[in-house]
Amino acid sequence: MKEDALRDKIPILDDMTARFLYAQVKIKKPKRILEIGFGGGYSTLWMALGNPQAEITSIEKNRERFEKGQEKLKTLPYNINLLFEDARVFLKDLDGRFDFVFIDAVKSQYLNYFQSIENKLNPGSVVFADNIFYRGKLFEEDMSPKKRKEVMKLKEFIKRLNENKKFETLFLPVGDGLSMSLYQGEES
Repeated sequence: MKEDALRDKIPILDDMTARFLYAQVKIKKPKRILEIGFGGGYSTLWMALGNPQAEITSIEKNRERFEKGQEKLKTLPYNINLLFEDARVFLKDLDGRFDFVFIDAVKSQYLNYFQSIENKLNPGSVVFADNIFYRGKLFEEDMSPKKRKEVMKLKEFIKRLNENKKFETLFLPVGDGLSMSLYQGEES
């Protein structure tokens, strides 16, 4: 699966992030996992390997990536529900609660995704967001107006994570940066 994604130029997790994600799922043993942006399904596979009994709902809005991922994952013996959908639309009507969320989609939408799932978590749930260093762009000054807007939205997401008292958040130097937010429950 990794070789196919690299050949098809589908972004995937680096090895360290993949193993870290796998370990977190293996340790936490979540019953319900939500993945926002599955690309070719590589991260989905790592999470399924971490807990083969988990129910995984994975969303992708790029048709080509969705179809390639669907083809690869449909033969595997895991409970994976792949959805071809824009996460911003899907998350508005999301039913049920999740124990584990992995966000690896449009970086400028991270805050919107996070806010949409905030009330869909069980206490003790964990939310990961990948690529928060944005290939170093988070620390650059000179960039195009479009990139500057994306970076500003990502910085706002990071700021809001730090301020949100419902979560205990760590920023980890894993891969291209990974945020890990543990849901404490509603503020008292």
